Amino acid sequence: MSGSTSTDNLTKSSATNHLSNNNRLPKELIAELVGTLLLVHIGTSVSAQYVLSKQGASSPMVVTFGWGLAVFCAVTMSFSVSGGFINPAVTLMMWTFGKLPFKHFLAYAVAQTTGAFCGAGLTFLMYYAAIENYDGGVRAIFGANSTAIVFIPFPSPYIGILTGLIDSILSSIMLILSTAAVGDERNKLPSFLIPLFSGFIVMMLGSGFAMNSGSPV
Repeated sequence: MSGSTSTDNLTKSSATNHLSNNNRLPKELIAELVGTLLLVHIGTSVSAQYVLSKQGASSPMVVTFGWGLAVFCAVTMSFSVSGGFINPAVTLMMWTFGKLPFKHFLAYAVAQTTGAFCGAGLTFLMYYAAIENYDGGVRAIFGANSTAIVFIPFPSPYIGILTGLIDSILSSIMLILSTAAVGDERNKLPSFLIPLFSGFIVMMLGSGFAMNSGSPV
């Protein structure tokens, strides 16, 4: 009887854990969506202020610092709920390391992508009048009055496809390695400092890897 009871208890415990994990997933997806929304909205607002003021209201270093603060804010908001990945590349890394089930990776990526589009949309609404004033109502990807660079990075005119590819690969490797080091329990970094160091990583990338392609990580 005791063996049967132990088996029943183990089965109930497994079922409870499974239900608990399933119940947590919606909260985690909301955290990732909102976190990524904050990241992109704050970051693109920083870029918008720089571009739309024709570099009069900001500077490249302020943009780098602003994106770092955006990451700090977004990771702080979502860290305790979902881990604060807020980037499909980081989420892919966590799945590769075996710390995230594949179905969670896919769900996280969808939530993050949705949050990114919503964040960019909020920036577009907030700066709509400034965008109209800047480009005269004519939207352009390239050219003197291009506003696309507010929302997405572009390669500089002087680089070729190979240089752009190498730049993107190296930037992504730096992001992944640095993020993995910050999150490695063996380094014994206090959890409350992880959002801050995540912001430092983005500031580092913006400071040293943005000239060629805008640090598209």
